[in-house]
Amino acid sequence: PLRAVAPGLTAMNLGVRDLLAAEVRERQLEAALAFRPDLSIVAAGGNDALRRSFVPEQVAGELDGIVGPLRQAGSDVLMIELMDIVSSGLVPAEYAGPLDERMRALADITRAVAGRHGAMLVEMRGHPASADPDVYSSDRLHLNARGHAIVAAEAVRVLSSALEIRAAS
Repeated sequence: PLRAVAPGLTAMNLGVRDLLAAEVRERQLEAALAFRPDLSIVAAGGNDALRRSFVPEQVAGELDGIVGPLRQAGSDVLMIELMDIVSSGLVPAEYAGPLDERMRALADITRAVAGRHGAMLVEMRGHPASADPDVYSSDRLHLNARGHAIVAAEAVRVLSSALEIRAAS
């Protein structure tokens, strides 16, 4: 669909499920930088936050180590917060409190990294759809097609706003 309005569009999807933020940096950053993207989308740290061993400062450092070089290379960066799965009721009560703390910390980190590097941010943690269990897949962890469509719509909204601001300046 994008090629209809931008026939010369070239895209590279480096996304791989289940990676920790350090693995994203180690395995994907070099290829991303070599591609010389105009726009990079970064959604990382969720797998770190799922672990009890989550160290917010380490994840912040890894995200800085991804976003910083992309911005220095001239890429615009769009960061995406994760939805608040705890609010959906899908997380068993005994895990909800600790997981909510870690996911809240990840959202704070994502916002801070975006702010430090002048990245655009798709704020999904507080999105009303987060509380809808029907946006999550059968694994009760990842988003399904509907959930991804909601995030994509929000990403388009953020990108559109950024383009409007650029056009006005």
